[in-house]
Amino acid sequence: MQENASDYESKDIRASFIVDKMILKWFLYRLIKDLHQQWYSIRLQIKLLALEAHLGLFREAKERSPPAERNEKLAA
Repeated sequence: MQENASDYESKDIRASFIVDKMILKWFLYRLIKDLHQQWYSIRLQIKLLALEAHLGLFREAKERSPPAERNEKLAA
C-alpha cells in the first residue's frame, strides 16, 4: 500500500514539474514576443526620426538657397 502511495506521490511530483515547466515556457514565450514587438516599435521610431531629420535638413537647405537658384531648380 505504501509503495502505491509513494508511486502516486512521485507521479504527482513529475506532473507538477511538467506543469511548472509548461507555465515557465509560456511566460518566456510571452516575454520574448513582447520584447520582439518593442524592438520593432523602437526600430520604426528610429527610422521615423531619421526621416524627420532628413526632411528637416532638406527644408533648411531649400530655405537657405537664394530665390534664383530655387527657380532654376524648379524649371529643370
